[in-house]
Amino acid sequence: MVKPRRNNNRRCVETRVNAETRRNVATELKEDHAVEMQGKSRDEAVKDFLSGKGWYRGADVDRLSEEEAGVIAARFVRRVQAKTALAKDKADGLERDLTGAIRKQLTGECSAPDQKQPSCDDVAGKYLDQEQLKILREAIEKGARPLPNEG
Repeated sequence: MVKPRRNNNRRCVETRVNAETRRNVATELKEDHAVEMQGKSRDEAVKDFLSGKGWYRGADVDRLSEEEAGVIAARFVRRVQAKTALAKDKADGLERDLTGAIRKQLTGECSAPDQKQPSCDDVAGKYLDQEQLKILREAIEKGARPLPNEG
């Protein structure tokens, strides 16, 4: 899947996919026994897709990504709080800044194409001490999805 990136003007810049990548995708689809739609069913599916009904468009996807960023950030903060004491104001600030950083990753926002993504320490350093940063890194390494004991 090709993820669009935004330039300084926040217009999408489509990432180019080389011919080999396209061939690999086509091969995988064939191996999974995917069959291209044809005829009337294809025409109806294209018409349905182009109508926009029931399909998320770019702005809607970004809004959902922003919402998901908040859910993920809250999960990471709860994992940290489960292992160390964290004052409410620090937890709130950490969650807010993590949400912003995750949102930028999910929506492909960046201030400049050559600018590096902020590190965990950059985002959380003003809220956590070194031991707590280690706990946050461990929480992040466990992944964004809920663990079996999380809701």
